[in-house]
Amino acid sequence: MSSQALASAAPLSESAMEVSPVTLIYWPTLAVAEQAFVAAYVENNYSLAETSRALEIGTHTLQKLLNKPVIRRAITEVQADIDSLDFMNEKWVKAQLLKLFPKVMGEETVPVVNALGDEMEVKKFMPDIAMRILEYVHPKTTAGKANGNTAAVQVTINMGAMGVTAYSEPING
Repeated sequence: MSSQALASAAPLSESAMEVSPVTLIYWPTLAVAEQAFVAAYVENNYSLAETSRALEIGTHTLQKLLNKPVIRRAITEVQADIDSLDFMNEKWVKAQLLKLFPKVMGEETVPVVNALGDEMEVKKFMPDIAMRILEYVHPKTTAGKANGNTAAVQVTINMGAMGVTAYSEPING
């Protein structure tokens, strides 16, 4: 990022600052270029060299910025703001569970160990776990059970897609 690009970098949105549990005092007083430096410096683990590469600005110029007391205070303030955020909320947990869903549905391979201790990758359908994920992510699917109302659910399994060409026994149930 050139000096011009640094100067035109967007600061934190006002809505992001309103949601912030930490009151930002120094951050709003910084110029846009200074805000871009603070954000890049924190994002690059307080490494001036990494920040220099990310912003494409010399370390000497960035060191001058870092020597300003208001910049150092803003860095401390931004880090406190980041530390105060609770990212492991219910929405995050649901997103992580939904990432597992293709694995438990047998659409993606999962590592397993057989009785001999050999590790391999297989596609394994785990309906009990899939149902638990659905019940957690979308509790309305089980709300009918509490009222005694159960809706019929039809499940279609494409055995041909799974490589099964002949059935030895009919499936009842």
